[in-house]
Amino acid sequence: MDVVLPMTHQVVSLDKAFMEYFKGKGIDNENAFPLIIGAHDHEPYEIELAGSKVLKTGSDAKAIGVCDIVWPDANSKKVGVGMKLEPIEQFDVDPELQKIVEKHQSCL
Repeated sequence: MDVVLPMTHQVVSLDKAFMEYFKGKGIDNENAFPLIIGAHDHEPYEIELAGSKVLKTGSDAKAIGVCDIVWPDANSKKVGVGMKLEPIEQFDVDPELQKIVEKHQSCL
């Protein structure tokens, strides 16, 4: 196994506690989880803490989370993590997916 990326659904304060708990419990005393993909909060978050990062896109599909995980070389156990939030408007709508969304929204 190269890397484990937890996906959480909890408030950001609990994500921060999770990050602190696993500080120093990974390879070479690093955080056990270099990136956490989170949800639940309605606001977007990009947080670096305790040797880890958490990315939350917020509510209502206003943003897309883009994460890059990079190994410096083929033998490296440590990874580099890049993350950013991109506005949804910069992505083209998929017509087939849009039909599915409209079908499900019609009953709301």
